[in-house]
Amino acid sequence: MREFFIGSTDPKQNEPYRFDSNYIKTTKYNALTFLPLSILFQFKRFANIYFLGVSVLSAIPSISPFNPLSSGVPFVFVLLCSVFRDGVEDFSRYKSDKETNRQKCFKISEDGEVKECYSSDILVGDIVWVGEDQMFSSDLMLIESSNEGMCFIQTSSLDGEKNLKKRLKPKDFSAPIPQGEAGASLGGKQLKAGKGGRYPYFKGQCECDVPNAELYEFSGNLKIDKKSYPLSANQLLLKGSVLKNTEWIVGFVVYTGKETKLMMNAKEGRNKQSKVEYKMNLLVLWILAIQIGFCLLVSFVGIHWYRNDSSDNTYLQLTDTLGTSFVQTFFRYFLLLNTLIPISLIVTIEVVKVVQAYFIQNDALMYSLERDRPAKVSSASLNEELGQIGYIFSDKTGTLTRNIMEFKLCHIGSALYGDTSILKNENATAEQKQKEILRYNKKQGTQYTFKNKQIEEVLYGMQAEESTACDFKVWSKSRKVCFRINHQQTLVIEFLKLLSAAHQCMPETKKAAGGGTEIFYQGPSPDEVTLVEFAQQHGFEFFFGNDNFAKVRRQKPAITSKSGAVSKWEKIKDIDFEVFRRMEFNSDRKRMSILCRDPDDGHFKLYVKGADSIIKERLDPEQLDQDLMDEIDDFLTSASVKGFRTLLMAMKVLDEQEVKEFLLNCETAERNLITKDKALQQIYSDFEKDLVLVGATCVEDRLQDNVPETIRDLQAAGIKIWMLTGDKLETAENIGYSTNLLSKKMEVTRVSNLADLKREFNDKKVQINDRKIRQQIPRGILVEATALKHILDDESQTIKRYFLKIAKTCEAVICCRVSPAQKAEVVKLIKDDDKNVVTLAIGDGANDVSMILEAHIGVGLYGNEGMRAVQSGDYALGEFQFLWRLILVHGRWAYLRNCDLILYFFYKNIVFTLPQVFYAFVAAYSGVTVYDDWYISFYNLFFTSLPLMIRALFDQDINHRKDGQEYKSYLPKLYYIGQRSVIFNGSAFLEWLLFGLFHSVVVFIIPLFIFQDCLMSQNAYNNDMWAFSVSSFTSVIFIVTFRLMMTSRYFTWLNLFCIFFLSLGIYFLYVWASNYTGFSATYQSIPMIFSSPHYYLTVFLCVMLCLLVDFLVMGWRFEINEGPQDYLRKLINFDKSIEEDSNKQDYFNTLYDTVKKKYIQVDFEREERLEEKRDLRTNKYKVDVEVKKASGAKKREARNEIELEFMQQEE
Repeated sequence: MREFFIGSTDPKQNEPYRFDSNYIKTTKYNALTFLPLSILFQFKRFANIYFLGVSVLSAIPSISPFNPLSSGVPFVFVLLCSVFRDGVEDFSRYKSDKETNRQKCFKISEDGEVKECYSSDILVGDIVWVGEDQMFSSDLMLIESSNEGMCFIQTSSLDGEKNLKKRLKPKDFSAPIPQGEAGASLGGKQLKAGKGGRYPYFKGQCECDVPNAELYEFSGNLKIDKKSYPLSANQLLLKGSVLKNTEWIVGFVVYTGKETKLMMNAKEGRNKQSKVEYKMNLLVLWILAIQIGFCLLVSFVGIHWYRNDSSDNTYLQLTDTLGTSFVQTFFRYFLLLNTLIPISLIVTIEVVKVVQAYFIQNDALMYSLERDRPAKVSSASLNEELGQIGYIFSDKTGTLTRNIMEFKLCHIGSALYGDTSILKNENATAEQKQKEILRYNKKQGTQYTFKNKQIEEVLYGMQAEESTACDFKVWSKSRKVCFRINHQQTLVIEFLKLLSAAHQCMPETKKAAGGGTEIFYQGPSPDEVTLVEFAQQHGFEFFFGNDNFAKVRRQKPAITSKSGAVSKWEKIKDIDFEVFRRMEFNSDRKRMSILCRDPDDGHFKLYVKGADSIIKERLDPEQLDQDLMDEIDDFLTSASVKGFRTLLMAMKVLDEQEVKEFLLNCETAERNLITKDKALQQIYSDFEKDLVLVGATCVEDRLQDNVPETIRDLQAAGIKIWMLTGDKLETAENIGYSTNLLSKKMEVTRVSNLADLKREFNDKKVQINDRKIRQQIPRGILVEATALKHILDDESQTIKRYFLKIAKTCEAVICCRVSPAQKAEVVKLIKDDDKNVVTLAIGDGANDVSMILEAHIGVGLYGNEGMRAVQSGDYALGEFQFLWRLILVHGRWAYLRNCDLILYFFYKNIVFTLPQVFYAFVAAYSGVTVYDDWYISFYNLFFTSLPLMIRALFDQDINHRKDGQEYKSYLPKLYYIGQRSVIFNGSAFLEWLLFGLFHSVVVFIIPLFIFQDCLMSQNAYNNDMWAFSVSSFTSVIFIVTFRLMMTSRYFTWLNLFCIFFLSLGIYFLYVWASNYTGFSATYQSIPMIFSSPHYYLTVFLCVMLCLLVDFLVMGWRFEINEGPQDYLRKLINFDKSIEEDSNKQDYFNTLYDTVKKKYIQVDFEREERLEEKRDLRTNKYKVDVEVKKASGAKKREARNEIELEFMQQEE
């Protein structure tokens, strides 16, 4: 806990507590430290350390074969680019900090007047004034406002939610106001003063939580004049939020600077690395090992030559010892071969990924017209990971469904109101008649179409007495108070009172289209708003609420249109509920309740609404009408089967003594800040019992566009989809069928408890272990919260083994009644079980954030429940259907492009670098370079990078927009290429390595033989080393460039321009320029080389031999091992259609089935290996348990004995 003084005029009074200053500094550097620290920061990357070592070695004359500038300049250039980017980002942070620190704020002095200051001057304990639309510069506790101690704030910069949130001053607290003249003013601007012309000011103490990152949690006590007032999140005004619909507030500062909740949440997200990038780093290590191997080889052979043959070459004047010679040779060739690891690879990949992200964000086919939102990329480093997804974990509400709520039915007592045909129509959720929308709240995502004359007749007394028979009594626990419901009208009124009073919505008055005003609602969820609107449309309009009152205007229709919409209401009376305690909804409680006094009858009432599973177990068995319960149970089941969302409404009456005891218990619990939250939850739980059932509601949340088609294609791509929802099993199952997640062909299993799981495992053990049976029978499984809790809490790993063994054979898994934490745990369960699988989580609400952060890739949807999911995700989409294009188009393309980019980078550097090794055997292991220093430096920077980068941006095998919509349905069947790492694995790397090795041998051997002992021209110019070098280097440039063209799948004018002008053109321009500049070793040699036929013969033979072999290998592979993607490309290239040709379709399916069978076998073998690992985890747990039972010196002996015993059992 922390303590501080409030309103102290002595700043030193709070100094002993050492609170953080409100001065914000997010910069990493200052003017003096920027250059040294930024440069130092760059060496956290292994590649920069490596190239720094290369640059340092290049500067040592005794071992360096290069001009130090040729090695140092490219490295310094890359380093300075990173430093410059770092500086730009830090300067941007500096300007932002400066703007924040100079934000105008207003303190209240002892005499109650407002004084201007800067944000950086605010201290903990200061009392401050904030005006409407002003942003809070620190975390405050509300003590007074222009609106009777209540205010509204918008927290969109914190949690993304645009809904206004209500804050209330501490209960029973009245801040003292200094006396004086009215008219507090500031710089000529008149501020509306508080009572007596001044604002509240007082001195006191506050005890509260230490700073933490929980946005919605706060506990504290305000102490003034020996009185204590409990503080909670209801008074908390967070830094970064904005005051709305309130003229002014006064509050005292509790947290400043880095201790504010905004700053404590401003942490860098987990740095996610794609599997392709991880493999690339491993390849770099392998290349480094190959480089060291070549260096050792040349060094040892060089020592052998030095010892045995150097005496025949006395002109070399070799005087070094063997050891010195070995070390020099090793480091010389280490420098010569450093280009095996390309310095520009990382920079090129980063640029490519940024541009790919730009393409995703500007894809018109991924723009949501409904939400007016494009796609958003927050983590471009994961682009290629989108092409390797194995599992998708999806929320339901707002993700698969629209999260636009429409009230459908209500069951009040024994009467059912609404269009009951929708419960009987099998296609009710898929095809419904278009109803007139009587009211639409776009901001909250609700629409109102409910019309029912029966409920109106009951409500306004127009129905016959016998048709509304209803008579029962609601007793208090003490039996001292009785509330009689003797008419259906009384029950309906009580139902509407409950809906209009028990909620967390806020009214917002707006001008009506036809003149006058109307009230709209903002709330924490569309469900909540829908129920309040239902009560409003039936004459119970909530119009004001604070900590002490909930005011409802009861009215009746005065003018009704032909459609049934009420255009004018006639007021009957105002019902002012006196509120004593609100018990808010959360994912653990799954209910919301309010304790109030009903002015109509004077009774204390507890109104409760919540999930049926929670409410049913809290009903009073003595007052329960079992027939009614059975009737409502049938209604809930029918509604859930149709995919509707249901809630139960209940109430109880209390005597005054019960209320006093409850409130006293709450006040006592609130005084202990450490146990406050836990104690309150227990008190609430004990109090919300012995309820009487009032009714039930049914709300529809319809599917988004193209959800079934999207899920069908994602499943066809081999992706397993799990739906994690808080809904009950029947609702989730129906949504599963309507979205194509489940199908009638599937064998669907329901697991409600641990016994079901074990029975299912034993019954299906043969099917699970037999892959042929598994192929024939598609399976799905529905898991309820009870069983899931046992699975996730299983330390012994045995139950997890059962579940994973079953679930991983299923095409679809649906988990019901799950909490936000359980969603993340389910994702982690799959990640931990199989490290090679890539997971994606998608959701739209704050309850999906933990799941989104846990998955390899998180996708947030723009929805009606704020922006938390979008802010937490690596990608953001407007609608679920765009996941199809994100994964099957952009993800697949990014995988193909980036993998080709990495492999090609290594290949072209192998071709270019290995001649240095071969030349060692010609040049007596002297470390002489075969190519000029600057040729080497510019090879990756200018001569070969741009064409490769452009291909990585535009290459594509199939584009259904350009190649024809008929190919769209075949894209899912090509997704296995990335999912199975077909083009980026060990064998693929080895293949490129061998091609590089072969090409490097060709570009060394052919020039060597042609230029050996030959005359360059008729003028008797003899061959020199640089003629051989330039001919070999030119061959390298042509070979790697033309091979790039051969392996490209798609060409644009930009590809050709980069190849012929920005690659080959720049190369020959540099060669020509090097003839006239003295820094190049080819100075004055180029005309002689270019005039020699040997040069052209060399280049021609090298290029033709390499490309001919490449062409033959590619053709052989295409004929022998043609894949489905190869066949489609052939059809596209020859403008042949597949849509109306059954033979072509059959051939494609045959190719795909062949591939599929191959990978089914791979999956089965991998699952067997995973099962062995699960066995080891289970046995380890058993060993640990048994060892814990042993003591002292016997532990080691016990462990060995038990491990041996388990091994024997396994055998």
